[in-house]
Amino acid sequence: MIDIAPQMSKLLRDLLDKGKSFGGWTITDEERQSYQNDIRIADRYAIEMPSVPLPKPDRFVKDKLILQRGDRKIEILHLGGGHTPSDLVVYLPKEKIVAVGDLVVYPVPLVGGPQSSIQAWPETLNRVMALKTTNILPGHGPVLLNRSYLVKMRDLFAEALKMTRVALGGGASLEEAQKRIVLASFEKSFCGESKVRKVLWDNYVRVPTIAAAYRELTAKHL
Repeated sequence: MIDIAPQMSKLLRDLLDKGKSFGGWTITDEERQSYQNDIRIADRYAIEMPSVPLPKPDRFVKDKLILQRGDRKIEILHLGGGHTPSDLVVYLPKEKIVAVGDLVVYPVPLVGGPQSSIQAWPETLNRVMALKTTNILPGHGPVLLNRSYLVKMRDLFAEALKMTRVALGGGASLEEAQKRIVLASFEKSFCGESKVRKVLWDNYVRVPTIAAAYRELTAKHL
């Protein structure tokens, strides 16, 4: 990212100068604001990150680690896999606040490549919701003040897994499953008419979700 951030800034500035989007059409106001925000982040990242120390962990969490700081109890929890097998959440039971990292990303989820588990993700989100808090800090996006977005994410992954299982049962290859599986209702729910969200959806949700589900189900059958 230290190498890529300046390249990203230049690409986005060139698009802004030309008044074009990544898709080649005339840039919308929403896209312009998004690109400008990404430029600010990339420029700051390139300046600050080279001097940021990256300490290695020296303590490990199996299910729970409890820290006490004065009258504040801090629970570091492993509630299951999702974005990665090792997702941790930080829960403050007194304040009813939970920081969930990239288990939850707004306005569309962030599904990784081979590290994400579509099978585990729905139940992990259920466990987050069982903490009975409505102050949820996602990995990206604003603080969420209710659980409705987590429910939507849970249902998306459960349906994607179900549809991939059906495609796999019919002998579909990954490429065939990618073409066959349509998550149109979820795409509409997450993206609306936003072109920015649609790009995020295609790159970080639809394609990697089906790929991850297919990989997990295929491995299970072997």
